[in-house]
Amino acid sequence: MFDAVGGDGPTRDQRREEATRKHRWGRVRRNLFLSGPFLVMFVLPLLISPYLKFRHNRILLTDQVLKVGRNAVPLERLAVETAAPDRGPRTLDRIRYRPLLNHRPDTPMGYTPVALYTRDGDPVAVDSREPDKLVRALRSLTPR
Repeated sequence: MFDAVGGDGPTRDQRREEATRKHRWGRVRRNLFLSGPFLVMFVLPLLISPYLKFRHNRILLTDQVLKVGRNAVPLERLAVETAAPDRGPRTLDRIRYRPLLNHRPDTPMGYTPVALYTRDGDPVAVDSREPDKLVRALRSLTPR
């Protein structure tokens, strides 16, 4: 306890230093709290872009359906024997000539379009990271 007359308690300088230290830590906590929303605001677009690229270009091939992103095409409608990687330059007339199943106007970096036709003769393209593997998988399936 403090002595009322002698006063062995903290001096005025010690009290001021303690108050300054508490105030400084309060500022640090507030800045750390505010940095979280700013981090999310600037980092979230960087993280969501690869996720959406993965989601919209995901290819699922079963013995009945070719699914690219949200679009599904029955294999009976596709002439799978016409599948071939389209390694040529992506000119404007070629982009219009082959509509993509994932409805993107451009081919993402690192992807190669695989061109194939429907049974009606309409051209279609599927963007794939491994086009040769997709072509082999398509040709190994026969529609039922």
